[in-house]
Amino acid sequence: MAQTTNSFVKAGFGKRVKKAREQARLSQRALAAKSDELGFAYISRIESETRQPSLSALIHIAQATKTTALELATGRRASRCPYCGRSEPKQPKAETEAPAPS
Repeated sequence: MAQTTNSFVKAGFGKRVKKAREQARLSQRALAAKSDELGFAYISRIESETRQPSLSALIHIAQATKTTALELATGRRASRCPYCGRSEPKQPKAETEAPAPS
């Protein structure tokens, strides 16, 4: 039986999910506990890319890891995710002006 693919998920999604989970300091079990929809074994298969996540699963993972489904699925960032509606966290504004001479 052929495995179906989700056209919105790009290669490397498992590494992005794992990185987001680790940056959120969550184990696979802790991530699964944040969602009634996902089991830790399913998360493990997503990270190893033996399973393609559904859009619903990506949204749950994005919410738990404070990222967006778009970034998890494709690696791209946008001001607002078209999949989950989450906004990218604001980055601190860099100091661009030189200090005034005294």
